[in-house]
Amino acid sequence: MSGFDQVARTIVQAVQRHRSWWFAAAALLFVGGCIVSVQQLHLNLFDLHVGPATAILIVLGPITLVHGAAALHLLALGSGVSLKFSGAFRSNCAAQFAEILPLPGGAIVRIGALVAAGVPARRGAALVLMSALLWGFVAGTLASLALFKLSGDRQFLVAGIAGVIVVGLVVARMVKLVGIGIAGALLALRLTGCILLAARLMLSFAAIGRPEPATTAFVLGLATVAGSAAGIVPAGVGLSELVGAALATTVNVDPFAAFLAIGLDRLLGLISNGTVLMGVEHRATGFRHRGQ
Repeated sequence: MSGFDQVARTIVQAVQRHRSWWFAAAALLFVGGCIVSVQQLHLNLFDLHVGPATAILIVLGPITLVHGAAALHLLALGSGVSLKFSGAFRSNCAAQFAEILPLPGGAIVRIGALVAAGVPARRGAALVLMSALLWGFVAGTLASLALFKLSGDRQFLVAGIAGVIVVGLVVARMVKLVGIGIAGALLALRLTGCILLAARLMLSFAAIGRPEPATTAFVLGLATVAGSAAGIVPAGVGLSELVGAALATTVNVDPFAAFLAIGLDRLLGLISNGTVLMGVEHRATGFRHRGQ
């Protein structure tokens, strides 16, 4: 066993031993933060605007799943293997749901789907990692440029330009792995993914009666991406909301409103994802039974 494998196994075992603590801490931060935010904003259940919340639940939630499936399908295609879109969609639904585990469950499921399709394990891990890095750097770049537009501070412009350069380097690496066509398509998907995330947050803010512009949503979208990257915390539960509340002060948004909006988007997304996943699994079970 290599040194890397030994370190990875040690980390996984340590997290598994303290799994209940991570769940409890994340749940306490999320629930407690939402309760405090509701109290500070003087809201109640009847203040929730159903239209925007429903749009996240039944429109943007499923579109997010399709978007993730497209990325997984492209990673397989770039490796010269066949992974049908239906299979990629099913795997992505499971991966999204697996991210509630206090491990990088989503990444594990995505790598597993690529390996099952015929991609070597090491290459599959590299592709998922590079795709995640691209996602993070694109989100950070757009957030920096949005902050520059809002504040006029040239430091954010410099950060945005630096982000563009880093994104270019990541794409160049992706070109070597999957070719220029697939790399370009993945970049386009990450850009549209950030737009999709911003749209969800705009609707979530509207749902709590605190509408915000797209520039603000792009900045706070970085919190969702950053929180999800912390695989040791279940799907970034509580962490994304906390980061969003901290970022809110840079865009003149009430931190409690930011915490609640990000939390509401997470909750609606989880319900949407779970519903779609149950439907997909039920359909797959039915096909298996008919084939016997």
